[in-house]
Amino acid sequence: EDKRKSRSGKTAKQHLQDLKDKVKRSGGPDVVKEGWKCRLEEEAPAAGDGDKDGGAGELAPVFISPDGDKLRSRTDVMNHLGVKKAQRTYPRDECYRRARDYFKKMAEEVPLPLQIGPLTVVKLGKIDHERGAFHD
Repeated sequence: EDKRKSRSGKTAKQHLQDLKDKVKRSGGPDVVKEGWKCRLEEEAPAAGDGDKDGGAGELAPVFISPDGDKLRSRTDVMNHLGVKKAQRTYPRDECYRRARDYFKKMAEEVPLPLQIGPLTVVKLGKIDHERGAFHD
């Protein structure tokens, strides 16, 4: 088993598992059962990067379809399979927490009152996650 790791710190087996999970979440087939493979290949340095130490490029995953097509990203595989990316949904409490944290951060970064041209912002609105109009 190949223990080499890509630039993101994952083995080929881990990249294939990530691909399988992403495709399944989006309603696609089990790519492992269908015969997809993943291997790590050296990436050529980008133009102008200049390989200072003379070493080879970093390792990057390459996904190989059962037909032998080589695809360089999970998005390319999704397109190849005709699977659309799943929309990520968040539970109500998570939305509320994220919004609350964002407004706390904004209050620290932008103290009120704030003058924007002829407009003066005196107070930022409150997000009430229990209100009926706030929904999943």
